[in-house]
Amino acid sequence: MSNEKKRLAIIGSGIAGLGALYRLSDLYEITVFERDSYCGGHTNTLYVEEDGKRIPIDSGFMVFNETTYPLLTALLKHLQVQTVDTDMSFSVQNRERHVEWSGTGFKRFFARTENLFKPDFYRMLLNIDKFNKVGLRDVDNEMFEDVSVEEYVRSNQIHAKALEDYILPMMSSLWSATTDDMRKFPIRMLLKFMQTHGLLHTYGQYQWKTISGGASTYVRELKQKIVPDLQLRTAAEQVSIRDNMVLIRTSTGETHKFDKCIIAAHADQAAAMLDETSSDLKLQLQNFRYQKNLVSLHTDSSVMPATRGNWASWNYRLSESGKTSSVHYWMNNLQPLDTKTNYFISLNSDHEIDPATIKQKLVYHHPLFTVATNKAKRQLERSNLSSKHVFLCGSYFGFGFHEDALRSAYSVADILSQPSHFEKHSRLTTLDTTLRDVAR
Repeated sequence: MSNEKKRLAIIGSGIAGLGALYRLSDLYEITVFERDSYCGGHTNTLYVEEDGKRIPIDSGFMVFNETTYPLLTALLKHLQVQTVDTDMSFSVQNRERHVEWSGTGFKRFFARTENLFKPDFYRMLLNIDKFNKVGLRDVDNEMFEDVSVEEYVRSNQIHAKALEDYILPMMSSLWSATTDDMRKFPIRMLLKFMQTHGLLHTYGQYQWKTISGGASTYVRELKQKIVPDLQLRTAAEQVSIRDNMVLIRTSTGETHKFDKCIIAAHADQAAAMLDETSSDLKLQLQNFRYQKNLVSLHTDSSVMPATRGNWASWNYRLSESGKTSSVHYWMNNLQPLDTKTNYFISLNSDHEIDPATIKQKLVYHHPLFTVATNKAKRQLERSNLSSKHVFLCGSYFGFGFHEDALRSAYSVADILSQPSHFEKHSRLTTLDTTLRDVAR
């Protein structure tokens, strides 16, 4: 057996690509292709100047908890990245029906005193409780695998108030998608997410955390430990399999040859770069769609609830027309920030924000999940197990979050750590062993 390492390409440097790099850097000669000018994907810390200080503000990935993000927690500990507790309060403004509330206790629910005298508000609270109870009952029932959120709510006779003023706003905030898209979301996937994140209970919710100095801190630490061959501003335009090798044509006009390739990009991006030699993968990936979200870092507090007591870390806002919605993150509360000025990250809200207050603007794309994507995910997992050359990972393999991307990357790394895939002898570790090692 040759001692020369096989060559592995990783396309994408978000948490999925970095996770694969972290796990496989000892086994392969790795090149990472990244189309953007920075490494990290949705881990993207922006900076503002205040009183001579450089203030880090996260714009994509922001929070995690140690219970439901065990892989990320272990990675951060291994990298010796410091974290701080954060507040995960949530508010809703339905400006069409003059509804406003926030959740983390009695005082917050009734910060707007008129809620004390609204029967509809109590009806909403009672139906939230009903939804949580039937959700706990049905979370493990496979008969709901192909049922949408809207169908489930209707069949269980849960009042529209709970759907319109709690369930859909919460989902829209979590998945950065429209409420119309969230109506089609698979109910069992939602219930599993809510159960694992403690959202089907009114007690025992998890302590959420944020990364000191901004989330990009862990990206810098990982790059310093591994020092990858990182090709920034180099998009992979075509991935093909020829003569038992993977050929990657990039935006620079060059074609590179590798033994293996991990595509750690969005599902629709992966579909676009694969040619006819991976037609089955392309077909499966075409089930996924993404929501384009315009993100603004700004200081305009008019987007927040009218009642200051309802200001929360996550704030959902439905317009007066009832046709458009937006999400606003109060970063001073979320990270938290030690600043005189209040800073906000807002999605799809430029029409509501004073242009003079906008510090930076950027675009993210977030996955949309349907019953069809659930089936496609299972097929893609099987494809990874049987593949010899091209492998896929990303947050779309799970709920669309950081931990899901990392878990899918580690799963691919486990496959590529098998002797049949690499040449150089190396100590093989299982995912559980790796977790124990990095958690020490």
